[in-house]
Amino acid sequence: MNTVDRLIRTREKIAKLKKEEAELAKELKEMGLGVYKGKQVAVQVIEKSQKKLDTVSLKKKLSKQQIAAHTKTYTFLQILKIA
Repeated sequence: MNTVDRLIRTREKIAKLKKEEAELAKELKEMGLGVYKGKQVAVQVIEKSQKKLDTVSLKKKLSKQQIAAHTKTYTFLQILKIA
């Protein structure tokens, strides 16, 4: 199997694992706050807060020129599956 095939297969495996992780995390969160022990490890479900910038609200209050003055363009390489 060449590098291209391995990359795509790895991405597919990661996607499946992320889905499984989300399902397991949802199940734990539904159990509520607390400490839960497995056979090998323990986890704690906690409630946490964080501040996020409301970009939708901000864009309504700033002009296009103000937004453009504080917008940065980043250039990077990306690999896309095409076949």
